Amino acid sequence: MLLLLASIGSASQVVIRLPAEAEVTGEQILLGQIGEIQGEEELVSALARTPVGVAPQPGDSRLINLNADIAPRLRKAGYRPEDFVWEGSRTVKILAQADEQKVNRVKTELEAQLLANLNTHPHGQDYRWQVEILPETIPSWVKGEVKLNFAAKELPAGKINLRVQSQTPPLSFSCQAEVRAWGTPLVTARELAAGSLLESDAVSRGKEMELTSYLTAGSLPVLQLAADLHLKRSLPAASVLTWSDVEYPLLVQKDKPVLIVIRQGAVQVQAAGRALTDGRLGERISIVNISSERVIEGVVTGQGLVEVGR
Repeated sequence: MLLLLASIGSASQVVIRLPAEAEVTGEQILLGQIGEIQGEEELVSALARTPVGVAPQPGDSRLINLNADIAPRLRKAGYRPEDFVWEGSRTVKILAQADEQKVNRVKTELEAQLLANLNTHPHGQDYRWQVEILPETIPSWVKGEVKLNFAAKELPAGKINLRVQSQTPPLSFSCQAEVRAWGTPLVTARELAAGSLLESDAVSRGKEMELTSYLTAGSLPVLQLAADLHLKRSLPAASVLTWSDVEYPLLVQKDKPVLIVIRQGAVQVQAAGRALTDGRLGERISIVNISSERVIEGVVTGQGLVEVGR
């Protein structure tokens, strides 16, 4: 077959024009990807499929030279490059296009992981999320599985930075995502004074709206009414209720006695303690165990109750 192609090449004039710069895809640089080839159809087709170098990594570039790189590869394939007419540049800068399929696979996988984290976040389950990993921020060298390192205590929104661990190669990298959130927040049914207890007739369910701007500002909207919530400040009617507007009553007061509930698996032990700070429902505070005089941390679970081991 090689002898046949060589004889065709010598019998038919082939003109190959090389550009100063060319983009390629795949691991090999094919002559047809970088050169404009004219001549007999069968020979042109065969030449176009001939590898003339190793492609750079996606997003990178390299130079290949007619005499140093292309001609030796053609000779190895059974051609006589001196029988061809060469036009254009003698050196070509090769740019490797990003592998869109690989980038899209990584993008889709990271978006699924990010959505799963948002939907299972303690404050994120009542929102409807839309996420998009920005493909241009995914490194070209990523090949294998990827794992999102998501440890956000607050709900992220807007354009955010993410840390990702790649399995192949085993390296970490940063990429960016656009996160948008929708929900149906509670709104005040009338003007409410500071200190008011929020009962069901004081609020109403608003229409679904985009809440991204609230989250980026750190004002988490209240989507479900909880018991014993009080207003920290006065609000006019039709105000979107956020967690910065409300608070639970003080259940634990500084320097006052508390009952410490210590859980170790199925075992529950109670001890007398003293609060070192004020505490509201769900807050983590420091307390002193009276018997051991040790300072420990626990979560306020009720009036004068602090649970350790949660």
